[in-house]
Order: sequence, then C-alpha cells, then structure tokens
Amino acid sequence: MKLTFRTLAFSLCLLSTSSQAQKFYANLHAGYHFAVGGSLDDYYNATASSLSVTYTHKKMSHGTSLQSGLSIGYQFMKNIGIELGFSKAFQNQIVFKRSIKPAWQGYYFDEFIRSYSSYFITPAIVVRSGYEKVNVYSKFGLVVLKGKSNTVYKENNNGFLSEIDYETKGISGLGLHGALGASIRLHKSVDLQLEINTSNVSGSPKSQTITRRIEDGEDLLPEMTVSEKETEYVKEFTITQSDPDPTQPAKRLKVYIPYNNIGFRLGFVYKF
Repeated sequence: MKLTFRTLAFSLCLLSTSSQAQKFYANLHAGYHFAVGGSLDDYYNATASSLSVTYTHKKMSHGTSLQSGLSIGYQFMKNIGIELGFSKAFQNQIVFKRSIKPAWQGYYFDEFIRSYSSYFITPAIVVRSGYEKVNVYSKFGLVVLKGKSNTVYKENNNGFLSEIDYETKGISGLGLHGALGASIRLHKSVDLQLEINTSNVSGSPKSQTITRRIEDGEDLLPEMTVSEKETEYVKEFTITQSDPDPTQPAKRLKVYIPYNNIGFRLGFVYKF
C-alpha cells in the first residue's frame, strides 16, 4: 500500500512538472538572408571597350532576401519542443548587364533583370538549454518552398531593339533547415530572440509564360502561338514528327534554382 501511494505521488509530481513545461508560444520575427552558392549555368556580366571585352562570372541564386514571418511552437518538455514557421521573402532582384561586342564589331548590349519573391514553411524540432534568463536553443527540420519570378530581357543589337517579359510560376522545393539562437527573457511571458539560421533548398518551376514581346517597336505577342508563349517544365517528354503542337505549351526539362541561404533573425516571443 505504501509502495502504491509513493508511486502515485511520484507520478503526480512528474505530471505537474510536465504540465509546467507544456507551453504554447508565438514568435514574430524579421531578418536578412544571404545567398550561399549558386547555379552552374552560364550567367555573367560583360563590358566591352574599343579593343577588348571583359567577362565577369556571376552566380544565379534566389537566396538573398529580406524575410519576415511568424512561428508557432509547443514546448512539451523543458528541453524539447516543436515549431512550425511561416516566412515571406520580399521581392528582390538579380541583374546582368552585358556589352559584348568591341567597337570594331559593332554595338551590342543586353540586360537581364529577374525579380523574385517566395514563401517558406519550416517545421522543426527545437532543443533548448532550459535556462530561464538566457535560453540557448537549436532547431533542425525541413523547409518547404513556394515562389514565383518575373524576368525582363532587353537587347540592343546595332540599333535593333528587342524586349521580352516572362513570368515563371509554381516554383516549389523541399530541403533542410537549421538554426542556432538564444531567447533573452524580458518579461514572464515575453522573450527577445536572436537567431542565425540556414536553409538548403532548390526550387523547380511548373510553368513559364511570355507576357510581352517587342521587336524594334512592334508588338509580336498577338502573333505568337501557345507553344511559343507558354512552357511547361516536366521530368521527361517525347518529341514526335508532329511536334511542336502550336496549340499546346512547349515542354522543357525541369530546372532547379538555388535558394540556399544563411541569415540572421531578430524576433519577439510571446508565451501563452
């Protein structure tokens, strides 16, 4: 009987401790992220003088961005919890400018401007030190990417002007996410949070559509067929003698755009 009573008392003590650790919290945060790595495609800047052309390699990456968002977490033990984060990467730009032909070959200039925006969902496991005033923590989990981009391409070839705008939709990807940070207690229910985080993820678009095409002042978009304006990205496709069908989008193999980044974040945590 004594053993049963002691066991019951011990169980109630554990339950009480566990219930104190079971807390929901919300985290409102913002930060800046820098691209890590980039694509291996042939992207570059080029500058021509009267006698030479200078080429400068430039990596293509969508990892650089200002981000803000909200995370919701549940601390089911003193040192372990789970968290689901939502963040938006505000629109950023990649610019390539190329003046390729030297003076003796005539004039050539083109410009490539891509604007992109994206959303990230980051489910993670959170491991904390458990200290009250400064609570150091680490996160590891997944990152789900959703995004889109708009590109403007301009070309001047010896006075012949060409402009093409196209929209890339359905960019998505799945990768890994991790973070290291500290929560500094400001109040019983409020913490200041400082964090360094990184994501390793690439996105593949679903489709691309030309929305504007000007050749030497003439609008060519109304004359373009569906297959000339629209492209679908697929894992594989087969070409037949009747291809391309002008009434159907063209097919292209999937491409993967790097969104790899490392960044810092400042946030405020409210514990319920």
